[in-house]
Amino acid sequence: MSVFHMPVLDPASSLRRRLLAVCVLTVSALAGTAAQAAAPSPPPDAHLYYQTKVAAKGMSLSIDSEIEWSRQGDTYRVLNHAQHMLLGNLTFDSRGRVTPAGLVPEAYLETRRKREKLVTIDQASKQVKFSGGQTAAAPAGLQDRTSVLLQLSSLARGDAAAFQTGKTLTVPVAGSSQVQEWVFQIVGEETLSSPMGKLRTVHVKRQPRAGRDGPDEQQVDVWLAPDRNWLPARVRLREANGDEFDQVVSRIEP
Repeated sequence: MSVFHMPVLDPASSLRRRLLAVCVLTVSALAGTAAQAAAPSPPPDAHLYYQTKVAAKGMSLSIDSEIEWSRQGDTYRVLNHAQHMLLGNLTFDSRGRVTPAGLVPEAYLETRRKREKLVTIDQASKQVKFSGGQTAAAPAGLQDRTSVLLQLSSLARGDAAAFQTGKTLTVPVAGSSQVQEWVFQIVGEETLSSPMGKLRTVHVKRQPRAGRDGPDEQQVDVWLAPDRNWLPARVRLREANGDEFDQVVSRIEP
């Protein structure tokens, strides 16, 4: 009859194995934390030209529009604008600073025809002031309705893994009268047909809140182009009143 002998364990060897396991787990945890905390990487300056379809007040028009993204030192400007004889001037103008956290807007001016809405963000007091007289607290990472486009580009350039299909991303956004948390769903990769040819894009969608109505309840769809510094190749805004503004890139210049 064979006799089974319990192996004799070397206490020192066992301790070394336990210490090695702890080191592996610690390194893995630190690597995961570093990945989660990847810093945003704003894209180089760019001037984007778009072919744009506008549906508003019963009219359907095709117009040209532009997004100008520029940095000077630690300041930035994002200007999204279009003009048409029937629609007048449409301007969405964001200015602020660039920090390790990405874009930090300080002023946002929205002009539709001759109506202007100004939002100012005082980073020192952490307060948002709206042109209607309302105020709100400014949470960390706050964007406005135009800076959020380039902040998405910056976040994707810093951590493309966060833009994998099915993931979500929450960004606080100052609208025309209030601060909301915009939850973006990463819909996935899509091929966009454009005047520049077929572009590989990642579709990101923000749905308005269910059962809510108002000027800040926009549906926002953005198609980011990974091969073009993750710049917005298409932007579609659907307002609560049914108006739609759909931009498809036709040219990108430095």
